[in-house]
Amino acid sequence: MQMSIFTNKNLSRMLIKKTFRFGILLFFLINCSKFVLLAQDKNAKNKIALQCTLPKKVYDNIGLNAKIIIKNISDSAVTVYKEIVEGMFSNGLINNFTNFSLIVQKKRENIYHDYFNKSFIEPAPGNDTIDNLEKSLVEPHDSLIIYFHVDSRYQFEIGDYRIKCLYWNNIHINQKIESSWVYFKVIRKIYVKHYYDEILN
Repeated sequence: MQMSIFTNKNLSRMLIKKTFRFGILLFFLINCSKFVLLAQDKNAKNKIALQCTLPKKVYDNIGLNAKIIIKNISDSAVTVYKEIVEGMFSNGLINNFTNFSLIVQKKRENIYHDYFNKSFIEPAPGNDTIDNLEKSLVEPHDSLIIYFHVDSRYQFEIGDYRIKCLYWNNIHINQKIESSWVYFKVIRKIYVKHYYDEILN
């Protein structure tokens, strides 16, 4: 009889421990799911505004270091990628595991045309894949600022240009956020930044 009571006590303790562990696991799963939903917000397009700034006149590579502003225009906190990884945007799609692209156009005969140059290069990525990169929490009406060298891919001849930045806050959804067109004039020929650095060194 005493043995039976002792066994029941042990059983009760085991049930209490399992219930406690299950409660912790459930709490962890619920909060993690909330974080994932926040990190991969499907409605980010309505919460984030994108802005790109460049000098109106550009003389050298330094002038092509664009200021990218990712602004939270909502009344609640959102998460955005801490880094931007550029990919090719074509036919409405962007490369896998990239979250940023540029549309570059050059003025010719008073009309802006898509600008392509033989010196367009594809630098090696700094990280394995963007899905390993962290996101940063941006409070309401606050911004994350990232600098990006436009000349890391393009060689610029003298002339008038405009660029538009495209940003994806969720690489698993084809939902881009666009900046306004940014207009600038290149005063002197500017080589691709990577080639330029090699010449200097």
